[in-house]
Amino acid sequence: MKKIKTGPFSAVKADVCAALYFSLGINLLVLAIPLYSLQLFDRVMSSASINTLIALLSITLFLVTSQSLLEYIRTQLLQRSALKLDDCLSGDLLSCSISDSCKTNRVEKQPLQDLTTIRNFLVSPSTSSILDLPFTPFFLMLLFLLHPYIGMVALAGVLVFSLLTLSMILGGRKVSVEAQDDMFRVATELNDYLRNAPTLKAMGMSEDIGELWKGKNNRVLKLQWLANSRVGMLLAVSRYFRSLLQIIVLTLGVYLALHQDIGIGAVIASSILIGRVVSPFESSVSGWKTWYGAYQSWVRLNALSIKDQGAENTLLPEPKGDIEFSNVSLQFDGCKAPALQSINFKLGAGNALAIMGNSGSGKSSIVSLLMGIYPPTAGEIKIDGAKVKKWDQKQFGRYIGYLPQHVGLLAGTIKQNISRFSNAKDEDVVAAAKLACIHELIMGLPNGYETYIGEGGVLLSGGQKQRIGLARAIYSEPRVLVLDEPNSNLDPEGETALAIVLQHCKERKITVVMISHRPGFLRQMDWVMSLKDGRVAKAGTCDQFLGLESDQHSRSSEPSRSNRYSEEGVV
Repeated sequence: MKKIKTGPFSAVKADVCAALYFSLGINLLVLAIPLYSLQLFDRVMSSASINTLIALLSITLFLVTSQSLLEYIRTQLLQRSALKLDDCLSGDLLSCSISDSCKTNRVEKQPLQDLTTIRNFLVSPSTSSILDLPFTPFFLMLLFLLHPYIGMVALAGVLVFSLLTLSMILGGRKVSVEAQDDMFRVATELNDYLRNAPTLKAMGMSEDIGELWKGKNNRVLKLQWLANSRVGMLLAVSRYFRSLLQIIVLTLGVYLALHQDIGIGAVIASSILIGRVVSPFESSVSGWKTWYGAYQSWVRLNALSIKDQGAENTLLPEPKGDIEFSNVSLQFDGCKAPALQSINFKLGAGNALAIMGNSGSGKSSIVSLLMGIYPPTAGEIKIDGAKVKKWDQKQFGRYIGYLPQHVGLLAGTIKQNISRFSNAKDEDVVAAAKLACIHELIMGLPNGYETYIGEGGVLLSGGQKQRIGLARAIYSEPRVLVLDEPNSNLDPEGETALAIVLQHCKERKITVVMISHRPGFLRQMDWVMSLKDGRVAKAGTCDQFLGLESDQHSRSSEPSRSNRYSEEGVV
């Protein structure tokens, strides 16, 4: 494991430092108008020199134009850093989210959300205000130079705005975090409802689900209203203090000018400078959620560790397909009973193994361990003598074909799904489709292999999805083919296609591990293993199991023996 790549953060740091240097120039050029005011009222009016006025005006216009140009460059720097950060990290963070989602069995996209938060922060207008914040002491010093009283009023204003910002964070942080968590949960549930819309409509659940979601959504709205009302109140207070501070500084300046302690130009200059002093604080009050959220996201991403596949895993020779489970156990967090206990078996290359058993017996858990989706709690899983975790992830995926119980097609074309979204040759895609007996069906679709199938293959039937998933599994000519309930949604044509694929695997010496409740394909299996309560109940050759089945039918008048075999998974 390693910390997430530091290169992109270093690049962003360099861009932000450059933006900070530009902020130095911007804040120095801010003095153009105050200095112009001082010279205008204290020198030009007293000397009545038009030439001096024109010269001062020309210089000031040049400086103001330069300030605007620097602000534009600073904005472009921050936007470039945001795009650079997204480009460098998004791929790694998606892989990390996929891995975390596999481990927790739920959608985990916090790293990607953190990246989005930081990217939005970098392009937000409030970021420029934060970059101006370090120059506040400089402007305070100038106000003290104009007159100590004006400087003290400005310092008091900075303290008031600092307290307002702190109050904003302390008062709204807890409610905002709670509202964000609930909003994410409600949005996830809404996606789930819409994904299962046909079922909800057919079973008359729409109204009840609507009332349930309405109640949860109302809670989110109440929390958001509470957070926004607090923010609104403090924003109103901050604007009031800003106006009050400017009035006090202007009044004090006129008072000092009447006593001839400062000139009229200094009064105008102090009014401009006080606005620059409080402006970053006012932006901090209004945009605290943006930069505070960005800070938290940066902390999480900076602490995030991801697997460095290239550094840890050396590319291994093409496997033959030998599989070995050595005393393998699996227990999920929060579950008292283990999903698998002391599983031991060896499967030689080119052999076919059927794993049977009742629901919950641990069949799919074996597949998940073999595919490296979960690490075993105890024991070792090896392919050709190498532990699964030692295989390079991309290389492993090329040599292992997998058809999950829930096919999981992705939004894209049929060609993209069969080729696993790689740069595939058309002939390889067509060959896989023909082997799965889906080529003719695909050619009957409006755009053939370029037909867009929608999210999760929503435009396809269950059997069509499973056959496309089968073509995807065998597309890369794997050395091991793992099939989890491959015939659960297949029609007779689909079962014929599956039989053809199994025969193809036998001819090509491809190792097959198939999970099934039904014994229809046992004749094409070399070995059969039955699970019960996470343990191997019995194992043997196909002939041995079929012999047991025949014996069971011949003794159908003995219910106790029939029930015993049914419990052990021999259906």
